[in-house]
Amino acid sequence: MQFNQDISNREIQITSYEPGQLVIGENQYDTNTVLFNGQVFSDLLPGSIDAFSIEHLQHLVELKPDVILLGTGENLIFPESRISSYALSKQIGIEVMNSAAASRTYNVLLSESRIVLAAIFIK
Repeated sequence: MQFNQDISNREIQITSYEPGQLVIGENQYDTNTVLFNGQVFSDLLPGSIDAFSIEHLQHLVELKPDVILLGTGENLIFPESRISSYALSKQIGIEVMNSAAASRTYNVLLSESRIVLAAIFIK
């Protein structure tokens, strides 16, 4: 799936996503990736969505986004309900979707100047 939307902050635009690969600008990533505030982090997520825990979410919440997009890989996989409850208790929205949808949504929210964090599981 290729994305060609014009976003003003190109250094963090998701150019494309396909299972096993995320392209941000001209850089390819084959690891689970977090995008926030012009930065790309490859060390904040576990190896799989099944291992995603409150502890991982706490690190994301500390960055203080308005909303967290949790891309769960090729398929939509809902994490434990306490994950969403924790984010909401910190007044941060969390949206769970497959990684292709999270990538598209991230670009749209970024174009609206929203303070958005994308946590994208590649596989």
